[in-house]
Amino acid sequence: MREHCEIGYNMLIRIPFLRDAAEIVLAHQEFFDGTGYPRGLKGEQIPLGARIFTIADSLDAMISDPPLPKSFTDVPRPRRNQALLRQPV
Repeated sequence: MREHCEIGYNMLIRIPFLRDAAEIVLAHQEFFDGTGYPRGLKGEQIPLGARIFTIADSLDAMISDPPLPKSFTDVPRPRRNQALLRQPV
């Protein structure tokens, strides 16, 4: 699962009009406190577009029906969803 940022980045970086978006995809799992991945970026090191993308992605995950079987929905969501809305943009 943690490789999806790099996989997406490697796909987009090859498409000329999506090169700028590739950096956003690569950094969208970075957390403001530096505990994210893949590079462990912190604070202002995280591109603004990636921070906005992360919030939108998290909100979508919180309000959408999960794609997992019902038995998996009882598992608590990662602490990430609890703190994301408090990160400065």
